Amino acid sequence: MSQSPPIIYTRTDEAPALATYSLLPIIRAFAGATGVPVETRDISLAGRILAVFPERLTPEQREPDGLAELGALVKTPEANVIKLPNISASIPQMKAAIAELQAKGYALPDYPEEPRTGEERETKARYDQLVGAMKEAAGKMDPVLAAFKDQTLFLKHNLNARAIASLETDLNEIRSEVTDLIKEMEASIAEANLFIDSLQG
Repeated sequence: MSQSPPIIYTRTDEAPALATYSLLPIIRAFAGATGVPVETRDISLAGRILAVFPERLTPEQREPDGLAELGALVKTPEANVIKLPNISASIPQMKAAIAELQAKGYALPDYPEEPRTGEERETKARYDQLVGAMKEAAGKMDPVLAAFKDQTLFLKHNLNARAIASLETDLNEIRSEVTDLIKEMEASIAEANLFIDSLQG
């Protein structure tokens, strides 16, 4: 018997991370009980920036282009994608993401607003292409995902990213509740398996 195609769960920026903490463990528990693998792909703005400048990063810091991979994957019938919403890829957001990554030790170039050298012009072109590609890929991916319907789950939210810091208590409660829920699910699955075994015996 062939293995089921994996469920691909997308990792994004800011507010959708809260959904990841609460939903991903549940999906893994359910899918694991049926033998369906669950994988993740990074389609965040930070992940895309790292994918654009691999030559400036150590092997451990490099990230594959998850958005491009999923853009091709969702055109196939094997696609099982849980896609969280992306933040819009504006220049100010990209510059903020670059600064945050630089502060964490990633040797990324600044975004040159007014490039003066050939290297700066190339850097700006790569960053501008990144922003354009994110918008284009998102525009192409959403209609394709919508066409799959039963193979794709869209997670919508109206959380303000600036309010995430104030949700730390809620996040800890969610983690605790998810842990308890998974334990209950595992116990129920074990009981169901015993019942099935008794019928087959």
